[in-house]
Amino acid sequence: PGSAASGEEMFAEIRTWVSTGSMIFDTIISNRDKGGWPAGRTVELYGEESIGKSTLVYAGMAGVQKQGGIAIYYDVEQAASKEMMKACGINLSQLISSNLTEIEDIFKTLEGTLTTIISSKELRDKPVFICMDSYAQMSTDAETQAGYEFNMNVSTKKAIQMGKALRKITPFLNKANACLVVINQTRENVGVTFGDPTITPGGKA
Repeated sequence: PGSAASGEEMFAEIRTWVSTGSMIFDTIISNRDKGGWPAGRTVELYGEESIGKSTLVYAGMAGVQKQGGIAIYYDVEQAASKEMMKACGINLSQLISSNLTEIEDIFKTLEGTLTTIISSKELRDKPVFICMDSYAQMSTDAETQAGYEFNMNVSTKKAIQMGKALRKITPFLNKANACLVVINQTRENVGVTFGDPTITPGGKA
């Protein structure tokens, strides 16, 4: 029990979809007429600056609140707009917000929050929508404690820590019926002569 089941009871089945606010976009990203962001999954949302990544996620947070769910927002960049959130329909009094910037702290608190939701009879069946804005601005304990000089070991540790954190948090997302959206930015890889010079920090997930 708990380690095997029939094909009709697959553990990874998506039970809930969180609307993006657009029926067309809901259909495009989920391949179903009433879809949207998939609960129990991790999504990377990346693109150029000022194309509406944060606004798209605001609409998702408003959507999960309309479904009676929980919206959690990690404002890593500390540049969130309350006015835009209100315009997108978010109830700020019911929004859980955090200004943590280090990967270790962010995922430690997220694991605690999801554990609370899973163990609560009132909350466990509600959809949860989590946004981290953005991965490019996140740091690690090692990076915070280091100086301003370049250190390859510190730079690579961020991707390693993020990979470890996502692996650890995945079971909690599934049990809590939660969708985790990680916003990322694009950068220009200087010195690329041929091909697309566009990269995302940490690599494309």
